[in-house]
Amino acid sequence: MSDPTASVAKPVPFDPAAYGFDLNGREWAALIYIAVILAALLIWPTGRRSLWGVVKAALQPKLVATYLAVSVYVAAVVVGLSMVGAWRPSNLKTTLVWWATVALGSGFSAMKLAAQPGTARRLIAEAIAWTEIVVFLSEVHTLPLWGELLLLPAMTLVAMMLAVAPRAPNTAIIVKPLSGLQVYVGLAIILFSLVGVFKEPEDFLTWNTLREFLDPILLSLALIPFLFVLAMLMETESNFTSLRILGGDPALARYAERRALLAFGVDFDGARRLARDIRGRDIADRAGVRAAIAEIKRQKQRERHPPVVAAQDGWSPVAACAALAGLGVKAGDYHRTPGEWWAQAPSVKVAEGLFEPRVSYYVAGVEDAATRLRLHLQADLLAPGGEGDQAYARLAECLLGWALGEAAVQAVSPHLISGAARTFRFELAEVSLEHHAWGKAKQSGYSRGVVIRHRAHVEPVYG
Repeated sequence: MSDPTASVAKPVPFDPAAYGFDLNGREWAALIYIAVILAALLIWPTGRRSLWGVVKAALQPKLVATYLAVSVYVAAVVVGLSMVGAWRPSNLKTTLVWWATVALGSGFSAMKLAAQPGTARRLIAEAIAWTEIVVFLSEVHTLPLWGELLLLPAMTLVAMMLAVAPRAPNTAIIVKPLSGLQVYVGLAIILFSLVGVFKEPEDFLTWNTLREFLDPILLSLALIPFLFVLAMLMETESNFTSLRILGGDPALARYAERRALLAFGVDFDGARRLARDIRGRDIADRAGVRAAIAEIKRQKQRERHPPVVAAQDGWSPVAACAALAGLGVKAGDYHRTPGEWWAQAPSVKVAEGLFEPRVSYYVAGVEDAATRLRLHLQADLLAPGGEGDQAYARLAECLLGWALGEAAVQAVSPHLISGAARTFRFELAEVSLEHHAWGKAKQSGYSRGVVIRHRAHVEPVYG
């Protein structure tokens, strides 16, 4: 009589290695140290409170929503990679490590996309950098667990010393030997790993190894479109939340936010300009929002293709904003204000001091032409005649030469830092020099300015 249980399949035991969880010595060492640090924080009352504060901050509703969104997106990308054979369950550990260390921090990368031009190119370069190859090769074969347990804190200590040593003259001498130690240890680790590869090439030269190398790169590249969408939502919300906080119409702020998303997309600067214009010009209805969007788009088109401005009308606003860019002073976008069109450069430090002397640059006029240029130096707790004056004079001469030509430079330059207010008249414009001083001895300070007014300039009328 046959055994009735003979045809019943035996359950297959769970094998962590089938999902990539055959941890090497370095991974075990890292897990051990993480566990030790967490245990110490939980035992230490102050550390426990700090850890709880970090956890609460990380679990804010908007952050949790971001974690869920990026997790769903990554899962979709993984499904897509698996459909084309570029991902297998054996790559799960590598994927989870990438998800925990890269994807969950996507909010910070998204903020960089909005704040720093060129971040997308840097993200692509980081994803496919040669250092990724070096790191991957160094982890193919690792030291025994005891060796990794010794190596990890030792190299962490070296890195911390390198971060601190250059800040003090008496410790700067150790920077070179510590840097050399880092290089030699790194080379030794890579060499040890490569020796293991040559000894057991059959374990290295597999499709799974190729996937382990390529999957984090492909996931990082696939994450970039998600980062753009996230950056667009975060930046737009940030810009228009301030309208509600400052007492604006919540319905109008929501409308403006939706319109900004549709009109500008990942043009973060356009959304910022719209929020600024709504605040600065007291735009109070939807028609005003639409008109502001159209005006911003028109200005951006002019910035890309500046129209020619006749000499009798003034200067090109785009060119005027960039007139001092070669010397590190560049005005922002030229935009409408309640009284006139206007652009301003962030103040730039031009010398050292307790209150560093700073130069500001302003462009004003009408929509089609700039008609007033102003350079201003503010120097507190300083006497005239120092490094700040020299930098100011260079900038003023450059501006005069750009706006009025070499003859104006020759006429005005000797008087730029003379300390006297004067006015010079030329064919197309007049140049006014400003100077104000205050205080005595160490409490003194002064300011200087050069104002170039085109003959077409009309002083703005406010109210």
